[in-house]
Amino acid sequence: LVDAPEGLRLVDQHVAHERVLHDRIAARAGQAPESQQLLTPLIYETGAAESAILASLVDELRSVGFEIEPFSRNSFAVSSIPSILGRDTVEGFFRKLIDASADEQGSHLAKVRDRVIASLACQAAIKVHRPLSGAEMSQLVADLLVSSNPFACPHGRPIIVDIRHIDVEKHFHRR
Repeated sequence: LVDAPEGLRLVDQHVAHERVLHDRIAARAGQAPESQQLLTPLIYETGAAESAILASLVDELRSVGFEIEPFSRNSFAVSSIPSILGRDTVEGFFRKLIDASADEQGSHLAKVRDRVIASLACQAAIKVHRPLSGAEMSQLVADLLVSSNPFACPHGRPIIVDIRHIDVEKHFHRR
């Protein structure tokens, strides 16, 4: 919640952080991705159709920090992950990415890359009900305001909702 001259500004911390992370990851495109080596590879198993989709995304996954190889018929071995992800979030990331990609198979490479980056940012972003300190909130809002689009996340959801003072006053029958 931010006090603004014209009223109150509600900021969804998850999608705000998602936008900030998306912009940071996209800005690093073409550079060596920051990744963390796993002590033991994670084996991701899926169905045949999902496996084909994931196989088509391997190059883009490598470009953001994954080391991923086909392991068996419908499974993949993941030995490195982007440093902003935790090992326990990788399977959720793959499921969301595969679901999003199933709707848009055969997309242009730039669109595929943006889908991978958007999914990575979403999975790595702070969660909605995680308490933030005042300093964390201030930093998030500052980072958001210099982002490419402080009003919508990479998936198009709104980040900021403004409530004007006059609307609050009307709600309490003061106007």
